[in-house]
Amino acid sequence: MYSIKKIVKWKFANLRFFPALLLTILAASACPAQEAARADSDHLPAELENKHVRVVRLAVPAHESVSLKGLTVEGVVVSMTQASLQLLREKGAPEMWDATTGSAVSMRGGVGYSLENVGDAAAEVLVVELRDSYGFGQIQVPHSTFDPVELDPQHFHVAVQNELSRVLLVHLGPREVTEKVQFSEGVLINLDDAHTNQAWADGAQREVRQTTGNISWGKDGLYSIQNLEGSSDDFMLLELKRPFCYETHEDDVSPGMKPYIENAKDAVRERWYKAMPREARNEGKGKVIVNWKIQKDGAVRDDDIVVTSAFASDSLVEAAVSAIRRAAPFAPLPPIFQDQIAELNFHFMYNLPLRSPGCD
Repeated sequence: MYSIKKIVKWKFANLRFFPALLLTILAASACPAQEAARADSDHLPAELENKHVRVVRLAVPAHESVSLKGLTVEGVVVSMTQASLQLLREKGAPEMWDATTGSAVSMRGGVGYSLENVGDAAAEVLVVELRDSYGFGQIQVPHSTFDPVELDPQHFHVAVQNELSRVLLVHLGPREVTEKVQFSEGVLINLDDAHTNQAWADGAQREVRQTTGNISWGKDGLYSIQNLEGSSDDFMLLELKRPFCYETHEDDVSPGMKPYIENAKDAVRERWYKAMPREARNEGKGKVIVNWKIQKDGAVRDDDIVVTSAFASDSLVEAAVSAIRRAAPFAPLPPIFQDQIAELNFHFMYNLPLRSPGCD
């Protein structure tokens, strides 16, 4: 069964109109050789902390151990150096970890761990706690047709993954640029000094400078990354597979603009429903955001339609884009637009609730 809820967000500046409309379809013990030093991550300063993750940096001296508290949630340990480490669980056999810079291992929630450095050089690790990994009713991030590993395997490689997260290693040679791919929310860890440019699908450009070891929170988005330096750049992305968080906004539209926007929305919705993909009718989930423009005469040019976010398959993305194409041309813009174009932002949601559970 399908239902529609309209969410309109607008800004009026320099006589340019920016509405947004949401169309939604309704779903074995081991001990280290010596006593471990205590490293309770609850009492160490966090390098990064928000409602989703908490990241703590730990130093492990040569031939010494640190004891990690039993996590109540899942976690990931990332090595920031090359080291010979041994991961010891309260129950289970020791696991040897020949760590390299950027390598990672998963930790289960509720299990006590110790990390022993059996090498001759000090080691440095990041402990990433996935704080809401057991949230009730969470939705998994839908697969994207712009998935980095599938679309650009030259630059993106999977280091470790499970049902909750995926750690990607990203390597950019001098001046290299990635394909435009869909990034999920997650932790960005710089393994080198970096000077990059992000080219977003909506045309925005963002130049970024970061230092080795920097940890930051990355927002989801569809964009490419270019290395602006003459040396290689390596970094890691710890992407969350759950929860899938998204925002919806409902704002009023000026009475003079509302009739035109309502008619445009209805025309797109009608074409969208008529050609709904089988995948959506079989409860396939997805979220597609499309920015598009209506010219003064009501026409929509091919380059006026841009997908800016796509957590969805090819068929769901195409259904959203083609609905706009088939609905065009629209009526000429009314005088209130003052000879300007109408810029719109439509959210097409497939089998997702209006509020993403586990994200408050």
